[in-house]
Amino acid sequence: MKKYLVFCLSIIMIVGTSVFAFAGNISGLDNHIDMFKEAEAIKIVLNSDKVNPSYKIAEIYGSPVYEDEFILRYRKAVASQSSTPYEDAVESLTKIKVDNSIAENNGILPTEQDVENYTNEQRKLYENEIDAEMKDSIKHFIDLTGMSEDEYWGVYKLKENKEYLTCINVESYLYDSKVIQAYTKSSSFELIDENFSKENIDTYLNSII
Repeated sequence: MKKYLVFCLSIIMIVGTSVFAFAGNISGLDNHIDMFKEAEAIKIVLNSDKVNPSYKIAEIYGSPVYEDEFILRYRKAVASQSSTPYEDAVESLTKIKVDNSIAENNGILPTEQDVENYTNEQRKLYENEIDAEMKDSIKHFIDLTGMSEDEYWGVYKLKENKEYLTCINVESYLYDSKVIQAYTKSSSFELIDENFSKENIDTYLNSII
């Protein structure tokens, strides 16, 4: 049982907490993301000088959506072989933006120390608790992203884990407050750049990546 738990935690650590923000559900591990395709998607987005992290392409309830975060989630959804990658990317970002707004307004954002501690626990699991075969798979995943291990854990995972812990805090807050929050209405996604419409996104990505 412990070995299976470690395996599941390792899968979560590899594919990233963002997997839980796509459609909000996973049926066991059979529908898991093709992890190495996800790594390649991450590398393409992070290493492209044509993807602008400060270029606003949409808004969700007034919160900006930037080019890099949308493309990354769209490419991850494609890597997961989703039949609705565009909708999944929009839902993922909607949840993230709404969660962040709720957390800010109610003083429940995770602290930098919270995020660092959680990330350090993941790294210790990777370094000390898993078998050599699984560790090699995770290392291969990190290598495919184009990041060093320090960059992966010290930059990429810190950002991803902040989003994840914010989600956990908000879900706990809403549960305690007996509030039902509808996150994922596509009508909240207000597109600014038509290159990022469902009809144009693939053509646009093929032109820049």
